[in-house]
Amino acid sequence: MKKPWWARKIHSLRKSQGKTQEEISGMSGMDRHYLSGLENGHHVPRIDTLDRVLKALGARWEIREKEKK
Repeated sequence: MKKPWWARKIHSLRKSQGKTQEEISGMSGMDRHYLSGLENGHHVPRIDTLDRVLKALGARWEIREKEKK
């Protein structure tokens, strides 16, 4: 089963920075097990949760309108 986009993005950002789940969970104020669940696609994050994780990773997100074909 393919992981959701947020799971792949959080995992790849964290790995590319050489950070551990423990570091990111501490910086974002969440439990490491919950972060692991996000990375594995077991949890659907609320917007504020996604924002906290991305800020801990030094990233930001934006909502864009889907391009029309």
